[in-house]
Amino acid sequence: MVMPSSGPISLGQTNTETNKSATAEVSLNDADVRTLFDRASGEISLLHGRGKAWTVDIEYVVVAGGGGGGYGRGGGGGAGGFRFVTGLTHTTTTVAQTITVGAGGASGTQGSNSVLGSVISTGGGNGWGEYGGTQNNDLDGGSGGGSGGDGINDSGTFGTLTYQGHDGGDYCYCSDTHRAGGGGGATTVGDTPIPPQQTTGHGGHGASTSITGSVVTIAGGGGGGGNWGSGSGRNGGGNGVQWNGGTGGAGTVNTGSGGGGGSGGTSRGLGGVGGSGVIYLKISDTNTAVFSSGVTSSLNTSVSGFKIYTVTATSTTSETVTIS
Repeated sequence: MVMPSSGPISLGQTNTETNKSATAEVSLNDADVRTLFDRASGEISLLHGRGKAWTVDIEYVVVAGGGGGGYGRGGGGGAGGFRFVTGLTHTTTTVAQTITVGAGGASGTQGSNSVLGSVISTGGGNGWGEYGGTQNNDLDGGSGGGSGGDGINDSGTFGTLTYQGHDGGDYCYCSDTHRAGGGGGATTVGDTPIPPQQTTGHGGHGASTSITGSVVTIAGGGGGGGNWGSGSGRNGGGNGVQWNGGTGGAGTVNTGSGGGGGSGGTSRGLGGVGGSGVIYLKISDTNTAVFSSGVTSSLNTSVSGFKIYTVTATSTTSETVTIS
């Protein structure tokens, strides 16, 4: 909502703007009215309220779903795109904003995007699999899948639209011990195996955030699979597996980390499923976030002065949040 910039204006309209009952007692000298009118002291009148809007500072972290690992000597899945902001001034409004937590990708499948209003974090790229199958079409993503995927790191500052993650490591045709690259992580590229005897590529490192009041490190890349030796996932990424070892490790739920690459050998393994994404939203404790019925969230009030919401799942891509 915004106070009228022309026409009639009343003191009662300040209650609506500051999220109070329309019938609540109010005066021009109330602290909230002075804050709304940007008049900390001195003379104040209704004319000072023209075009003014009640705002709240917001911090968020939006992480997309991690990519699935590749099939059969498969690369590790790339981490989901990692976007964040601190100190964003948001005008409170009754208009609902879209909110979506991206799912992790299945074997050889890119992770799904996470969305908060106009902020879109891109799903992690899937790992490339040497033996193909119905996969390998979406190696690029927020962070790239192992063995050839590119992350979004074109320019600018990390955590923004153009810089969400890093590239996956390259594949190594290391004689008879083919090894796949690790999936890219939020802050570093996935490892590339180096012949003759280095193990398969480890996943790239994730990113740390303290938005919840304690430090968590998420959005790591999945480890690559291979014939001999396998790469480890980092910061929630699934581990790759070696000769006849089966399916790659899954990325940890609600970290946006990539799945591990599947094994080589006579019994080739599927790639591990990528970890689902997560959204953190931090606002003043004088404000409230209201979610639609299909949103799974929890509220943390342990940090003085703030409400911190952790959104772990959305049942549809049409779920919403309204901040008031």
